[in-house]
Order: sequence, then structure tokens, then C-alpha cells
Amino acid sequence: MIFYVSILDKLPRILSIEREDNTLVQESHGGICVAPEDPQAIAEAILQVYRDLKLRRSLGENAQRYVRTQYNRTTLANAFEEHLRTVHSSA
Repeated sequence: MIFYVSILDKLPRILSIEREDNTLVQESHGGICVAPEDPQAIAEAILQVYRDLKLRRSLGENAQRYVRTQYNRTTLANAFEEHLRTVHSSA
């Protein structure tokens, strides 16, 4: 949950992790994913975001919008409530 809260700062993320672990960044279009253990790719991604203010803002805003719409407490509570109703009605 810390990642979801920290992304609200509108800063783009550069992730260097296994493909299945970078879903949030890919779905939100809120950052750049690079291959793990590739220092050249990490450096290039950092420089790309550093040098391109429009890209930096866009990635940060995309990430914030995604987290606010997909992971806000109201949305999560409603989804949990619906799940409980489904479980209860099938019991």
C-alpha cells in the first residue's frame, strides 16, 4: 500500500523489476519499466525523464489519476462490500 500512497506525489516511477511486478506502472502509464540488472537502461530512463519535462509531468499525472480512481478507499470499500454480498448470497 505504501507504493500506492507514494505515487500520489505525481512523480513518475522508473522500475527495474520482473515483468509481472511492474503491472501498476504499465497500466497507469505512470512510469518507465526497464530490464532488471541493466544499469545502462536504468540510466537512460532516468535521463529521459529528467530531460523531458512534458513526459515527466504526464507520467506523474497518469500515475496519480490511476491510483486515485483504482485504489481509493471508497472504491476498495465498495468492491469489498460487493464481494461480501456475493459470498453471503451464495452461502
